[in-house]
Amino acid sequence: MAEDEVDGTSYELSERFYEVDPFGYPLDPETRRRRALVREMWEEQKKWSREQVMAYLVKLGTHNPDGTLTEAYADNGEPSKHRPTD
Repeated sequence: MAEDEVDGTSYELSERFYEVDPFGYPLDPETRRRRALVREMWEEQKKWSREQVMAYLVKLGTHNPDGTLTEAYADNGEPSKHRPTD
């Protein structure tokens, strides 16, 4: 089981995620394919070092090099600047 080093949060998905929807119904073939790709990606990323993960998050634009969230993802920004208001 993969756990975050900071807070011990588990990010493992159960086998059911890859087989059924939240209501217990079998997944359609396209969803099964997408989730299989998620599994593949997840398994590959488990092998990455902390530095590799951080470099990837910076490249995605969700994090700054210092580890903080970028303005668009931080919860202290102006909501209407990055997403519509209700």
